[in-house]
Amino acid sequence: MNIYGVDISSYQNSDVVEKIASNGKAKFIITRATIGSYTKDKKIDSFMSEIQKAKLKNSYYVASYAKNPIEAEQEADFICDVRDSYNDNIEMPIFFDWEYFSADYIKDKFGVIATPNLVQSMALAFCKRVWLRGYQAGVYLNKDYWDRFYTDKFFAKNPDIYIWYARPGLTKPDKPCYLWQYASEIGKDFGYNGYIDKDILMGKFIEEVQPMKPLCPYPCRMKIGFASSGDIKLLTSKLAGLKIPYTTDNGYIITDYMTEGDQCYIMTDCNKLGIPYKEYTDDNPSTDDNSSKPISPTDGEPNGSNFDEGKPHKDKSNSQEKLPDTTQLNVLLYQIYKKIIEYMKGLINKK
Repeated sequence: MNIYGVDISSYQNSDVVEKIASNGKAKFIITRATIGSYTKDKKIDSFMSEIQKAKLKNSYYVASYAKNPIEAEQEADFICDVRDSYNDNIEMPIFFDWEYFSADYIKDKFGVIATPNLVQSMALAFCKRVWLRGYQAGVYLNKDYWDRFYTDKFFAKNPDIYIWYARPGLTKPDKPCYLWQYASEIGKDFGYNGYIDKDILMGKFIEEVQPMKPLCPYPCRMKIGFASSGDIKLLTSKLAGLKIPYTTDNGYIITDYMTEGDQCYIMTDCNKLGIPYKEYTDDNPSTDDNSSKPISPTDGEPNGSNFDEGKPHKDKSNSQEKLPDTTQLNVLLYQIYKKIIEYMKGLINKK
């Protein structure tokens, strides 16, 4: 049995939610919550009041105007801030809607041409930020954008991204998706006489989740394992995609330094696979009880070659030597990193 819903914005009449709720066919509503990094949809507050009154399942999307990953992160933070202002139980992902109007805007205003690398990097930056804020995340796209910008390969590498696929005129979607926008037309069958987008949920509603906290509140290294060879292959492909160096040895992975968002991204997969993880420091290089020997940061081949840790390694000729605690240094480096990001965002906003 199909689970029907609609997506709306300020283009619809103010009574759209009331009429749809009275009709009863729609079991969920996805609302345009934000436009870019600073603007709320002018009807979102009234829509949310009616949605909560009707006890409909709901979620949100951003009409994105981002031209780089930093701006996509800003849009993610803004839409999460808007969502946090409502006391609702969100049971669907928050979606990144970057499409034709977005591409035209960044080309006409800034001379930036959309490429697969740009679109994919922005989508991933948005999703990682939404995950860090404690929600599931997805992208909205049609077949043209799937083929030209996202590709099957991107979604195969990022299975945690929910897909909202706009493909009207078919009896069923021709791509795997979580949500299928099957029509954009007059909504009489939903009790609304205006133009509206119609959707079918192809997956399941998701449980409300608590915000995921990173392993460390600063860039840190992770020790992942014990894991099977297949799981190690999956996780290391994710790390390679994030351009994070790593080593592997006897069922364990040791990563280079990872940002908070990257930590949450990898932790999500580890949790799904049931693989333990913890912070890795030079002070605790030994393996867990079920491993066969200690892991050194230089064991294994990170992405095909050894990498310089940039830290003093333990001298094997003196097993009593204790390496310095680097936690405070990590905190200091992270504070510097945040200041740089804030400065860059300020320059972008001035443009």
